[in-house]
Amino acid sequence: MTSQATQLQVEKYYPKSKDCSVVIYQAVDPAFYMDGHVQSSRETKAPYFVYQSSFTKRKNHAALVDAFALIQHQTEWNLTFIGLNGPTLMDVKSQIQKLGLSHRIDCLVDQSRQEMIDCVKSASGFVYPSLNEGFGIPLAESLAAALPMAVSNIAVFRELVEELPVYFHPNKVDEMAAAMISITRSEEQTRQRIIRPSIQLKIDPKHIAEQLIREYSSLL
Repeated sequence: MTSQATQLQVEKYYPKSKDCSVVIYQAVDPAFYMDGHVQSSRETKAPYFVYQSSFTKRKNHAALVDAFALIQHQTEWNLTFIGLNGPTLMDVKSQIQKLGLSHRIDCLVDQSRQEMIDCVKSASGFVYPSLNEGFGIPLAESLAAALPMAVSNIAVFRELVEELPVYFHPNKVDEMAAAMISITRSEEQTRQRIIRPSIQLKIDPKHIAEQLIREYSSLL
């Protein structure tokens, strides 16, 4: 399983899996790390929050747009969505236009892998308003990039990054907005806390490879 949260959900419906499943987190592309071999080259005119995700309902883009609308006059940070096209894209674009935020919110769709990596590493902070996740690869990638985070208060996120982010209820726009403002005011302090080795180990490729080898070997 990719997380304890997912393991518990599976065991709820398939009790017999309790004795035959293990949790091994997913590794992160080394390019996301601050000292990785890929250097960001994305030029920006202002700091920005980034949310990398496909455009689907459970990713909760609409709530994030509403939250940003609440703080648009309180921060110079903009907001960038980057991810795969999906069923909610047109509605999100329409919402942005109706709120008069087209000059503050970018929607980057179906970009290359390199563009996505550059976009994340060039960001000033990461926001993750998702309603439900089995793991949360974008969260792990932003952790590797040492970004300040404001994320949904759901079990799998607390499991992965513990107390590091600023948490909010994904259905409470005011909480989301307050969390976003919070990370703009403590960026460097938050960034320094996120690079703790004990949490980075959870997504370290070498550590995960060793875990997989042990499990595969035990099956032989």
